[in-house]
Amino acid sequence: MSFRTKLLLTVLLTIFASVSVVAYGVTHYARAVFEEMDAQRTEALVAQFKKEFDQRGEEIARQAKNIAEANFTEKMAIDLSHPNADQSLYVHDAVGSAQEHGLDYVEFVNHDGVLISSAQ
Repeated sequence: MSFRTKLLLTVLLTIFASVSVVAYGVTHYARAVFEEMDAQRTEALVAQFKKEFDQRGEEIARQAKNIAEANFTEKMAIDLSHPNADQSLYVHDAVGSAQEHGLDYVEFVNHDGVLISSAQ
């Protein structure tokens, strides 16, 4: 093998090794940065979801409290506490309460858990 051939092979091998090392380094670094960014994004999304979930829960609890403390609800509770009370008078009242308070699902039940009115 001549000196030129040996020199050419050495240069080619050096270039190939250098390019391979740089390509591996860039790929490894890019993957690590991407995974870190993805983890941060996922963490931010989870935190945002939890915050919105908690806010919505507080809003629903506040609306349920408003419904429970409404004059109409108290009147209905008093009327239905009498023996042989006519529950059919209040069969559609959950729909109105749900619309007034912006809720999709409202149910009125008596002390035994029997459904009086439902809005779904």
